Amino acid sequence: MTSPDFGPNVILLDPSMPVDRINETLQRVEKDSDPWAKARTAIYLLPGTYGKPAAQNAQKAAAGYINSVVGPMTSIQGLGAEPGDVVVNGNLRIIGNLGTFWRSLQNMRINPIDPESPGALRWIVSEASPLRRIDISGDLDLGVGHVAFGAAIGNTRVSGVVNSGNGRAKDVPGAGGQAHYYAQNSVFKGGWIGQSVNFVFSGVQGAPPTDFGPRAGKDGPGDKTTLGTTPVSRDAPFLFVDRGRYSVFVPKARMNARGIAWGLGKPNGDVQPINAYFIAKPTDNAATINAALAGGKNLLLTPGVYELDAPIDVTRPGTVVLGMGYATLQPVRGTSALRIGDVPGVVVSSLVVDAGLLNSDVLIEVGPKGANHGSAANPTSLVDVYVRVGTDISGKATTSVEINQNHALINHTWIWRGDLSPGAKGWETNAGDVGLVVNGDNVTVLGAYVEHYRKQQVLWNGDGGRTIFFQSEPPHDALTQSDRMNGTEKGYAYYELAPTVRTHEGIGFALYGAASKSTEPIIQMSEIKAPERPGISFRSVTGVWLFGHGQYLNTFNSDGRAVGKDIVPSFVPGIAATRQVVAWPDGN
Repeated sequence: MTSPDFGPNVILLDPSMPVDRINETLQRVEKDSDPWAKARTAIYLLPGTYGKPAAQNAQKAAAGYINSVVGPMTSIQGLGAEPGDVVVNGNLRIIGNLGTFWRSLQNMRINPIDPESPGALRWIVSEASPLRRIDISGDLDLGVGHVAFGAAIGNTRVSGVVNSGNGRAKDVPGAGGQAHYYAQNSVFKGGWIGQSVNFVFSGVQGAPPTDFGPRAGKDGPGDKTTLGTTPVSRDAPFLFVDRGRYSVFVPKARMNARGIAWGLGKPNGDVQPINAYFIAKPTDNAATINAALAGGKNLLLTPGVYELDAPIDVTRPGTVVLGMGYATLQPVRGTSALRIGDVPGVVVSSLVVDAGLLNSDVLIEVGPKGANHGSAANPTSLVDVYVRVGTDISGKATTSVEINQNHALINHTWIWRGDLSPGAKGWETNAGDVGLVVNGDNVTVLGAYVEHYRKQQVLWNGDGGRTIFFQSEPPHDALTQSDRMNGTEKGYAYYELAPTVRTHEGIGFALYGAASKSTEPIIQMSEIKAPERPGISFRSVTGVWLFGHGQYLNTFNSDGRAVGKDIVPSFVPGIAATRQVVAWPDGN
């Protein structure tokens, strides 16, 4: 079989390769990976079985199994049409913490073999590290004994138990875990255990029942919110091999989905031949890429950093832009990185956008202002798309993502102004005002992490919007109150609806306050600002104060429900304060 030229940053593994050689390759990539360098890697497993199945029966004395940590800026994916076409006997693990980002697994079956955690896949990550289309024949450990702020699971089946860890425990073996998580359209046959701040499930068979809010018991209030279905969703496209030919599977949007979308006999999506794609390399410029798009090609971005002197323009309905190995777009002349025209059904997936040194007004624009050609049945979708303002350089962008098209969908994102990267050197260096602006109507956001922007994290102007799971933090690097003034009002909301919004729904918010570098207390008026009228509702909101000087005076508008140290107690060890709002308005 002849493979396309995917360039030097794509590694193809074959089941005929010796296990030791496969492990050496995987471990070398992990050792060389660096979240702030330009290296990116996509590892693909051709159909077949990897590692010895017998090792599953001798976990603590196993030999001949796949064994590697997955490093940053690395994606590992099976090349089968179904997850069961690529079987991994072993572990592709991450034992991480709050700083474990940008890595993923997709489209394979894993029979977990791990002498340190027999029968369980350990995937202990924070943001931008999803599991998609994975079939785990065993347990899934998301955080036992560690503290993490992760991530998302979609279209995945776990035969055993999913354990997010006990974030409510302290000074006992195994204490710690995920603070929050979002799981979507999956099957957890053994259920889910674990507790901490806020967990949201939509369309998950085996999800725990909703218990958010006050409950009897020594471990404090409940932290789970479960929706029977996901109103609208689209899974990530993926590369696969069938009878020696490379193709891309592009999932259709699912309405009111529940459970996995594979293994059902009829795939829910379209198969596109590889020759329908322009296979871009990091050496290609914007003009070359745009010419291919204008000529009717879809776009496959091989791993690397694309330094763009002009935006990538998507103008054809149904275009697919698919990244490999955290391929990264970076504007170098202060333009946008990606502009999507007023056309429906565009799918952008599995890539990163980094701000450049020259300020961009908007990094990702979905539809021009006033766009009106969105489709409810075939929404333009951003799936596993991430933004970074401040990485190895002090990038700048006024707004990171702007959604102008109606019915657009975001399915899992981390929109991030850097707080711990080499380029995050101060309030003015990696400047970013707003993370996400939504102007379109009937826009749906699923599993959004938006953090550290200098003004609002999310500013929503459109009607009929909906967010299911949202995690956010304000900037940590404001030095004085004057840095955080919204006119005469102190601070900015994490999530703000314009006064003109008539209908909106928000479910499952985890809002973390902090001010680690201030020389004085940073007071902020409201965590969420929204018109109080019929048609606008929020539920399962947790406000948290982590550390530093300051507080939020109100959870919603001017409701008086303050969040700050010594104002309300915390039900999570290591966190200064926590407050829950079960429902707003008219809630507890």
